[in-house]
Amino acid sequence: MFHKLRKKLTLAYTVTTGMVLVCVLAVILYTTERSISERNIENFEKNIMELSSKLQYGSSISQSWLTDQEIENQLIIHIEENTVPFLFPGSYTTKTDRDLLVEKAKNMASKQQVSPDIPPVSTSLQKTDIMSLNGENGDSYLAYVMVTPSQTGGFKSMVVLHDNRQKKMQIKNGRILFLTTGLSGIAAIFLVSWFFVGHSLKPLAKNREKQNEFIAAASHELRSPLAVIQASSSAVLEDTSRSGEFLATIQKECRRMGRLVNDMLVLASADTKGWHVAREQIDMDTLLLDIYEHYEPLCSEKHVPLCISLPDEPLPPVLGDKERLEQIFSILIDNALTYGTGKGGTGRNLPVELRAEVSKHHLCVSVADHGPGITDEKKPQVFDRFFRTDQSRRDKSHFGLGLSVARELAHLHDGTLTLTDTAGGGCTFTLRLKRGNF
Repeated sequence: MFHKLRKKLTLAYTVTTGMVLVCVLAVILYTTERSISERNIENFEKNIMELSSKLQYGSSISQSWLTDQEIENQLIIHIEENTVPFLFPGSYTTKTDRDLLVEKAKNMASKQQVSPDIPPVSTSLQKTDIMSLNGENGDSYLAYVMVTPSQTGGFKSMVVLHDNRQKKMQIKNGRILFLTTGLSGIAAIFLVSWFFVGHSLKPLAKNREKQNEFIAAASHELRSPLAVIQASSSAVLEDTSRSGEFLATIQKECRRMGRLVNDMLVLASADTKGWHVAREQIDMDTLLLDIYEHYEPLCSEKHVPLCISLPDEPLPPVLGDKERLEQIFSILIDNALTYGTGKGGTGRNLPVELRAEVSKHHLCVSVADHGPGITDEKKPQVFDRFFRTDQSRRDKSHFGLGLSVARELAHLHDGTLTLTDTAGGGCTFTLRLKRGNF
């Protein structure tokens, strides 16, 4: 599913971004081609001015000078005096016959009432606008025709054409560059989109994987009590004399399922961001002492000392949900009693320690045990749902959801729950709340 989604999103990003890139390049290409055309006309106008000045006021025009002008500026220059062509064969090679191009330019000039074959009716200069002329072999030219009276009493005419070959080559190269840049850009966009879409979908894929694992683990955990309930109910129907025993088993498994369902609801509400804790001022000294008094008999029953250590100064109050904070500490102490008991040098169980500290910015409450501890490679998994350090344990009263629930409740209080090693061995879970909350 994610592979298909990755393809679709990559294609969508490539198409949309590619269209923007093509539009930008098209604007650049249009602007560049227009600039090339304008510059081509400007250069032709400069050449015309120089030739006109030379024709009108120059004493003589040499063939070597005309040759240099034609070759350097890609020009075709045809000069006549009293309809007699200047003895200049031309030096610039064109695709279309030179005489044919000159004749076409004269015909176009006649449409603007400028004729090189007729003396001007006035003593002023007659000239055409800059015209566009096409040859016979796909070549194109700029054309200009002028007729001016000569100082000897006759008249002179000049036809000038500029070959657009260089302009066409520049435009062609620009379009090739545009096409190459566009294709390269779209290919680069595709590769970058493929990479970033894949990177963006990793959290979704990982979340889906975790969701599937969560559903599978939850189904597995629910299957066991359901099987016991089904077996016990069938036994009650078959042997009523032991109905009390079987009903007690059913009740125990129902409570176990209830705890599992409650934990799952807490995690589901946290995932959907649809659950908020109550905000009230809580006396942390009282809360921790209540937790201690609640768990001290249970710890004594299990022969595990429970110690509490509080600062001499009263702990600052906390804004939060009292029941949820009690739930966090209950989970941590219950976890310590289940997995964190250890023997001291005298053979007695080492204590579970509940302590609080106040720093400049935080209130920290820790639950430390002296058990076997957790290896470094398993520490990142401790808060994963349905994770147990020993999957082969026969004790099924713990589902591996407690620490996940505690961490989510800590986040809801804008706090953090972290795991560190206890000095001498064991685990220490620390709830850290910001001083801004109290």
